[in-house]
Amino acid sequence: MEGSIFFILILAGVYIVVFLVLSKRLKHNRIADRLESIEQMDASMLSMPAETPKTFYQRVFKSYVDRIVKVFGNAIPLDAKSQEQLTTDLRSAGDQQSAREWLAQRILLALIMGATGWVFFKPLVGITFALAVYVLSRFILKARITERRNQIEMDMPGSLDLLSSCVTAGLGFDQALQHVVNRTNGPLSDEFKTTLREISLGGARRDALAHLSERCGVEPMRNFVTAVNQADKLGVPIANILVAQSVSIREYRASQVEERAAKMPVKMMLPLVVCLLPCLLIVLLAPAALNIIETLHL
Repeated sequence: MEGSIFFILILAGVYIVVFLVLSKRLKHNRIADRLESIEQMDASMLSMPAETPKTFYQRVFKSYVDRIVKVFGNAIPLDAKSQEQLTTDLRSAGDQQSAREWLAQRILLALIMGATGWVFFKPLVGITFALAVYVLSRFILKARITERRNQIEMDMPGSLDLLSSCVTAGLGFDQALQHVVNRTNGPLSDEFKTTLREISLGGARRDALAHLSERCGVEPMRNFVTAVNQADKLGVPIANILVAQSVSIREYRASQVEERAAKMPVKMMLPLVVCLLPCLLIVLLAPAALNIIETLHL
């Protein structure tokens, strides 16, 4: 027990020393870090957040935790390509954190879980805990991206119907898109809101829609953005384009559902073999096995 306490004290001392050393480095690079954060700032982060009552954690510990995360995040060796890819994944998942902050949080959590397993169990358990936390965080991020993209695909037909109705009623495309944002909720509404904010800040509509397609990462949105840009370029009435896109997206969703339904028997095969077959064999063969045992004993 004394050895475990001594190990924990040593680990805490190492953390404190590393934190102090890196905090000095952070003070020298504060201007550069600030400029980098401004360059990486997403347009959706420019809105003023609504004021909500702060919890005990936010009032007491959040500032210290954020500082530790920032220090470790700046110390992580991360190349520009990996950072850009991770930032894209975070935006696709609806997370507004920077890539370094997200990675620093996961590494710190992995170190804490690894140290806990090392002290209270075995070194191999600690290493397993650390690797499991880090790998699981990646799987959770991918699952969030997939879930959000599915939700965007489900919301697109209704939103495009409302957008088409507004354009047909005489509103411009930007005003109609603002009306859709005001009347709907969900990830698609958030993405439209980001697009409108980018346009209001002076960006071209074509570029804002291209960024919308990149953030969503779904095929119906790419087709929608391509059709709107082509209609804007050729002067085609955009209301007809929106109606056609709504019908096309519904057909795409129907084909996706049919494809998933066709895959279900194959996916159900393994659970049936693992769970149902042993029970079936027990029910069918148990009486015969009991009779054989009784016969052999006789």
